[in-house]
Order: sequence, then structure tokens, then C-alpha cells
Amino acid sequence: MNHLIVALVFVFTCTTLHAAETATTTSSSSFAPSFDCAKASSGPERLICSNAELAAADVKLSQVYSNAVKNTVDKNKLKQDQNAWRKTKRDACSDVTCMLKAYNDRIAELETPAPAPVEAAAPVQAAAPVEAAAPVEAAAPVEAAAPVEAAAPVEAAAPVEAAAPVKAAAPVKEIPSESTFDSSFILRIVAVVLFAVGIFFGVTKKGVVNMEKRAAIAKYFTPFPTWAIGFVVVGVLMLAGNGGVIVGGIVVAAIGGWAIFNWTKKPNDAQMDSYIEEDLKTVVSKSLGKSGIDESELVAESVVITGPRFWDLAGAEWHWKKGEDNNARFTPINATVVHMTQNQLITYQCALDLITGNALNESTDEYFYKDVVSVSTKTISKSVTNSENVTIQLNSAETFALTTAGGTSVEVLLKDPKLIEMMGGANIPTTHAEQAIQSIRKMLRDKKQV
Repeated sequence: MNHLIVALVFVFTCTTLHAAETATTTSSSSFAPSFDCAKASSGPERLICSNAELAAADVKLSQVYSNAVKNTVDKNKLKQDQNAWRKTKRDACSDVTCMLKAYNDRIAELETPAPAPVEAAAPVQAAAPVEAAAPVEAAAPVEAAAPVEAAAPVEAAAPVEAAAPVKAAAPVKEIPSESTFDSSFILRIVAVVLFAVGIFFGVTKKGVVNMEKRAAIAKYFTPFPTWAIGFVVVGVLMLAGNGGVIVGGIVVAAIGGWAIFNWTKKPNDAQMDSYIEEDLKTVVSKSLGKSGIDESELVAESVVITGPRFWDLAGAEWHWKKGEDNNARFTPINATVVHMTQNQLITYQCALDLITGNALNESTDEYFYKDVVSVSTKTISKSVTNSENVTIQLNSAETFALTTAGGTSVEVLLKDPKLIEMMGGANIPTTHAEQAIQSIRKMLRDKKQV
């Protein structure tokens, strides 16, 4: 699981830094295209918004096109030509070089025809009829017609050269030298740092910190919050946006990150085992009172046999977890305590609910040593109905059994292949049972030899 968390941090960092780099590149220009980048929906539009040269070229074309519309007679045709250029030339490009060439070609195409109207003005020469009027010498106005020369302003129409601003578009190349710092870049960096630090702290400082024992045990059995991964992923994607979207992304990613971090603050396997041992010692002490005996009456140390308990739970919830050591921990625990006095074995049984610390469905029995026939582990077939009223057939159930001459016995389910499968292949330790068998057998041998 630690590897999964580290992978999440890596993906989060890479994605956010990429978004920050894009935002910085975009913001490094004081230019903006002729359209609203916030509404850019196509690949070509997003490419224009991400490059200063293309943004400047788009503004230049917009100005040239507007002038062309004012000076043309057939505005509809010009509009159709512009739409056709956008679809077949501009939008056909997928890189800056191709698109910049398309813009410069179109700007030159729109500006070149501009002087044409001046030539059309040549009809001033057609005013030659003035010469035709020459027969009337008095019509010296012919000279007055000199305005034809005055028409020299036609040369003034050289704005065609002035249209050379196509070259002036060169400033676009100088624009990258200008640099501004986008606040969204800071937000993204802050998000990466906070997320990485939080997860790192959670992974390296894993364990219970000032947590009440029962809450810690409950958290041990809490499954990993898979939904939190979705929150982190969505938050990362939102960080690629702008303005309020970035803030929202930080919040969403923070919620997911906090859930993962909080999940790591739980007992490790060793701490959990110490909690279980503490509770079993409490059960042993409690069993003395329930059995009506004093600790001074014991002639040997009491033994405890444990196993899974998923029936007759008296309202307790069944939980299990496969630890990092591959051992299964579960609650409730089917706990059986055997006290050995001078003449008898006294047993106490209960379902120990680790979540609450309560001992449920308690019972006690007494057996004289001379009546005990055997104490051993054996494999049996057993049907068990769980708390959800579902019957589970166990065909190879390993059990601890204490049998008497009268046929009565103490039986504790230790493990079964089906149970192991239910617990994800986790090992179910039987150490307590093995120790109990050795202790009880030794006591029986001593007592029967007397």
C-alpha cells in the first residue's frame, strides 16, 4: 500500500508541474488572441492560447481582416474565404510552425489586394475625354485637368508597403523576452508541496499517535478508502484549469489526501497483537470471578485457546484483516480459558469483541481430572451459521477438543481451509492451542499418576 501512495504522489507532482509549466508559458506573453481563451474548445484554439507568437498573429489577422471587410465590395465572399481558410489551413495544423506560416500567408493574402482599388482609380486617365474636348482651345481646362497628375496620390496609396506590417509582426519573436509570473503557478506549487509532505508524513510516521485503544483497534480493521484515490485524481485534473478551478482542485485533492493520510494512522501488526494480548489477560482475570474461584486455588498457569468466532455474536460485528506478516487478525475472538485447580479443570468461554472490549455469550464448565479422556486437536466436518443467517460448511475444520468419559467436551474451532480462503489466504495462528494442549496434558499426567 505504501508503494501505491508513493505512486499517487509521483503522478500528482508530474501532472501538476506540467500544468504549471503550461500556465507559465501562456502567461509569459502580454498578448492574448482575438478570442476568449477561457472558451477555447478545439485543439487549434488551445494551441493559439498557449503560444505568444500565434496569439499575436491571430490579433494581427483579426485587424487585417476587419480592414479588408471595410474595403471590400463582396463582404460575403470574403467571409466565406476566411471560414474556408480557418478550416482548411489553420485548423489543419497541429504545431506552432505550421500554424504561424498559415497566419502569415493569410495576412499577406488579405493585405496584398488592398492597393488594387487605387489602380482601379486609373479611370482618372479615362477622363481623357478632356483631351477630346481639346478642340475648344479655350478649354484650357485641359491643363486644369492636370489634377490627373494630382492623382499622383495614387502613389500615396503605397500603403501597400505600409501593409508590410506583416514583417512588423516580427515583434512577436521579441515577446518571449517579456515575462510575467502567474499566481496560478504559485497555487499549483503549494498544492504539490502540501500534498507530498502530508503523504510522506503519513507513510513515514505510520502508527497510533495519542489514540484511544478501542478507536485504534477499530481503525486497524478499517479498509483502505479507495474513493480517496478518485478525489486525488479529480483534484489533479482540476489543477490544470484556471482561477477558481485551481482552488477547487486543491480542496478536492486535499480531501482525498487527508483521507489516505488519516487511514495510515492506525496500529501496525505488532501493536495490534499487544492489544489482543492485553484483552486476553483481562478475559483471564474476568473468568476467575465468573468461575467462582480465587487465583490462589490455581496449581498451574491458566491457558487460553483462541479461534475465529462468527456465530452467536450477540450484536458484535465480524471483522478480519490480513496483516503485513500474512497472519489474520479478527474480531470477535472465540476465547476459551482453562483454569487448573487441585482437583478440577474449570473452563470459561466467550466471544471477545475487540472493538468494544466486551466478553459476550459467556459460559463456564467444570471437569474432574479423572473424567478427562483426551485433550487434542482434530479435524472434523462442521456446519456453522453466521450472524447473517448464512450456513457455512466447513469440511476440514481443525479444532481443539477436551473430551470426558461422559462424552461432554470443550470444542474450539481453530481454522479451516474455507476460512483461510475467506480471509484472503491469511494464516490463522494456532499457537495458543498448542501451548494449552501441552500444559493440560502435563497436568493430566501428573494428576493420574498420583
